[in-house]
This record gives sequence, C-alpha cells and structure tokens, in this order.
Amino acid sequence: GDWPEVEKLCTKPLVKNHKSFLYAVYKQQYLEYVEHREVQKAFTFLNKRLKPLENLQPTPNEFKDLCYLLTAKSVHDAPSFKNWEGVQPAREKLVEQFQNMLDFESADKSGPVYVPPHRLLTLLRQAVAYQVELSRYHPRVAPVVST
Repeated sequence: GDWPEVEKLCTKPLVKNHKSFLYAVYKQQYLEYVEHREVQKAFTFLNKRLKPLENLQPTPNEFKDLCYLLTAKSVHDAPSFKNWEGVQPAREKLVEQFQNMLDFESADKSGPVYVPPHRLLTLLRQAVAYQVELSRYHPRVAPVVST
C-alpha cells in the first residue's frame, strides 16, 4: 500500500522488464483509487500508467471495464471485476506474484535441466499438427516429420 515505494520498485530493471506484472501493479493501484472514490486521481492514473500498457490486458474487455469504473459506483459493477476480492487479498496476490518473480530470477540456472527424450521431435510434430489443423485445406493423410 506504500505506493511511492512501489513506484521506486517499478523503475528497477526486474520489474520494468516484466510488463505484465507492471500492468497488474498499476491495475491494483487504479482499482484502489476507484474503491476509495478518488475519481480524478484514477482518471489521471488510467491515462498516464495503464493506457500505455493496454495491450497487456489479460482479457479483451478489461481495459474497457477499467474505463467504465470511472462512472460506476463500485469496482464490482464492471464485468471483468465482479469477482474482485478487495484491496487486501488483491495486494497479497501481487506480493505472491512478485515473490515468484524474485524466486525465478534468483534461481540457480547453472545446474542441469531435465529435458524429456525426443522433446524437440515432439515439439515439431505438435507444430506441424497445429499448422495442419489451422490450414484452410486439410490433407487426407497427416504429414510425417521425419527429420
């Protein structure tokens, strides 16, 4: 809830390079402005912070719903936020997400990583199957990936 401290954190490379997390942080801050009926701050914040990250919205209408919240009586009025759990649980979720980011960044990546046998071949077959499935003309016999 110490948003000036969060702003400082958001300028660090770890967070700045994880745009989807940055979007989640800004969305939380925006929802708190709406929850506390600070409409002018919310409007300014929406334009300054969230609009540039609009392409990162997890669902197609979320940004539109964020805009709608400026005129709504409650965060829960917008379809994307009907199940919003409130300020504290949402903050805890963000902290958990941040902790996972830190754990991933600090993990020892020098050790061996298990890769299942024939993984590349499996991925190539999946890619071919996907492309065949999406193509306009389906072949009678599925192509075989031999090399």
